[in-house]
Amino acid sequence: RKFWIQSFEAFPPAPDLIFASLRSIGINCDIYVDDQVWKTKIDSVDLVAIVTAFDEMAPNDSSQGIAEALREFVGASEKDTDNNGKIIFVFADILDEYGKGRNDTKSSLFVHGYSTTIDTLPTETYSNHGDIIYLDVDPMSLNADDEDLQATYNTLAQEHARMIMEHNQPDQENWIIEGISAILQKKMAGDVKFFGNGASPSITSGNQLTYIATGYQSLKGRSDKYNAYLFLSYLQEKYSADGTGWDIIQEIAQSDSIGIKAVSDALVTLGIDTDVKDIFADYSMACYLDAVQADTLYDSRYSFEGFDLQTAPSGKPAALLSWDASIGKGAPYTKKDILPWSYNYLIMRGYSFDLAGNINSLSPDLNAEDILVFNGYDGINFKVKKLVLKSSFLDLMNPDYEVADFELDDQTSDGKLPVTTDTSFAFKDTLDNALNGVQLMLLMIAKTDDAQPPATYDFAVSNIVSVPDFSDLYAYQNPGIQNYLDLYVVSERRVYDQLGNEGAVVGYSVTSGDSGSVALTELTSFGSDFVIYHTSKELSTEGTYNFTYQGSDQSGNLFEVDSLTIVVAYYDPASASRIVACNAEYSLLRESLDNPLMIAAGTIPIHRSVALPEGFEPMSDIIMFGPNDKKLNRSATVIFSLKETEQPMSIYQLHKGEWRHIGAEIRGSLIQARTNSLGQFIVLSGLHGELDKDLVLPQQYTLYQNYPNPFNPVTNISFDLPEQGYVSLVVFDIMGREIVRIIDGQLNGGHHKFSWSGKHNSGRVASSGIYFYRLTAKDFQQTRKMLIIK
Repeated sequence: RKFWIQSFEAFPPAPDLIFASLRSIGINCDIYVDDQVWKTKIDSVDLVAIVTAFDEMAPNDSSQGIAEALREFVGASEKDTDNNGKIIFVFADILDEYGKGRNDTKSSLFVHGYSTTIDTLPTETYSNHGDIIYLDVDPMSLNADDEDLQATYNTLAQEHARMIMEHNQPDQENWIIEGISAILQKKMAGDVKFFGNGASPSITSGNQLTYIATGYQSLKGRSDKYNAYLFLSYLQEKYSADGTGWDIIQEIAQSDSIGIKAVSDALVTLGIDTDVKDIFADYSMACYLDAVQADTLYDSRYSFEGFDLQTAPSGKPAALLSWDASIGKGAPYTKKDILPWSYNYLIMRGYSFDLAGNINSLSPDLNAEDILVFNGYDGINFKVKKLVLKSSFLDLMNPDYEVADFELDDQTSDGKLPVTTDTSFAFKDTLDNALNGVQLMLLMIAKTDDAQPPATYDFAVSNIVSVPDFSDLYAYQNPGIQNYLDLYVVSERRVYDQLGNEGAVVGYSVTSGDSGSVALTELTSFGSDFVIYHTSKELSTEGTYNFTYQGSDQSGNLFEVDSLTIVVAYYDPASASRIVACNAEYSLLRESLDNPLMIAAGTIPIHRSVALPEGFEPMSDIIMFGPNDKKLNRSATVIFSLKETEQPMSIYQLHKGEWRHIGAEIRGSLIQARTNSLGQFIVLSGLHGELDKDLVLPQQYTLYQNYPNPFNPVTNISFDLPEQGYVSLVVFDIMGREIVRIIDGQLNGGHHKFSWSGKHNSGRVASSGIYFYRLTAKDFQQTRKMLIIK
């Protein structure tokens, strides 16, 4: 009959149709052989041996054949798709990567055999409609090599076990099926074989226990299958109620539970009170060490009886942590893309030897007195063990070692552990003989969770247990975008949220009932020691806004809580307004601004602002009223209420990055001044100079004498306006003829200065002589004389 044969090549074509003839009939099996390989790769003698092994005497059990032994062990039988009560064996050349080695496979690897549930589905295009196991004959050659015949027994045991479990437990995870099928090779055939000759798989850190690559990826999935087999073998060695080890395997094989829960339930059924997460962590450390501790500590948890995984640390798949910030390789260290139920090794070297035998100190940022910090992704379970070795990087691991467990929080997966938990194993301790000193330390990190890797990172490792000197929250009203508050966090250390995203999060609540949080992203930084985060918050309603910030770093250290309160008042140009913040208030007249504005007011700590003028003492906090340096049409009044006032006190305003004097009028416990702009204000005590003309609105109109005078070719003309209005500044000659109109339009109140280059409106240069300039504003008019000399 014809059979569709599946390809396991790296770039697989559609299944190939072959013609095979029925060559042998057994009690539990019928054997078909591709006509092209009959007698060259397999003959009737081989078939007799195969039927005998499957029906009557398994290679490792003379009392029964493989078929009945497996059905009895698993507690079920295959589907019997074609109702003949038998398994069909098809011997043919299964196309794979043998001799090719494409797509990261090895040319020495091949598929011994396979079965597929497609054959049990009559509507599938490539279904062969039966319970069928396909067995390879190239490079396998059963009639020429007894080892190949033995490998066929292994394949029959594995594929039949898989077939039974897939039919009776269709929802079971593939790693359980593959692991049980592999370990049952040992029960049926005496050993376990993986794809290929002379190519034993090895442990691979980061390899997911609960995932098995399938299809054409099967060759690359050898490590997956080996990992599942090795874990079940560890269970078999360490967790058996009857001492045989097969009881735990049988309980898992017959369990109705899925995946890891099948293992947990099997432990419970056997009365073994050990969490499978702890078992997986011990297994993960055993895969690295495979050594019994010299003093027989740890109940042999970190070794295998049936496997030899011993190598030097240099031969293990571990990531090296340098602990050296001077070369850009300092803590914290993060690791991402950690697969479910996998383990990773992070190794740290204390010292090494050069060719002359001298000791070279390593890991300069990590010392025996430090605390190790593990910060796992919130909500994902980890198990972490610290291993300290009295071994060199290149020698076999010394059985005199120490293992200590991190105690991790169940919710946050955070924990700390001293670098030195036993003084006999102090990191970098050279002891009496440096060759046997404490040279290595390792963290085994097992992800005991089904969660997929998060978008950020799975965990961070460091020795940072302190909080930064500063990580402060600031707020200023945006001077350019109407009705927005700029929020800043200035931090000595980079800030991360609980999910590993960099950036500060600030919570807020408003007396109107609104509440929530805003995320701040990096605005600028100077390395990792000074970072500024920023966002803008719309001021959509009047009221009191309370902001709270508490940062944390990648080590999980929570910073000190910082908070601030902002009072927001709505200013309508049609009416006057009074804004109160802390012990200060700000009064605006009608039409002080052209448009309505939400004005934010609040306290700014002195240490978070521009340095105060030298020789002055602060007598109040800094109070912010609105956007800094936003000009007003009319003079406003700022008032501070103090416990006591004295003559040396005066009010200063931050203007263009400097504190400027705007004066003081003291009335009892109140001190006030007038200003022509919104911004930041403070009361200072000291020897004060003149008032700042840019900020203080004049009390009256004034036209000043030009300077220089006489002049050639440019002079400056200054004047004061107590309020906003229409202004003209015109130059005339001695005959009263207009020479130039310097300004003719609206100006805000304040001190103004314009320059004249000595030219007419037409651009012609004025001749030497006497000229007059006249200022006209509202009901005010004044004229002064000036002289051009050439």
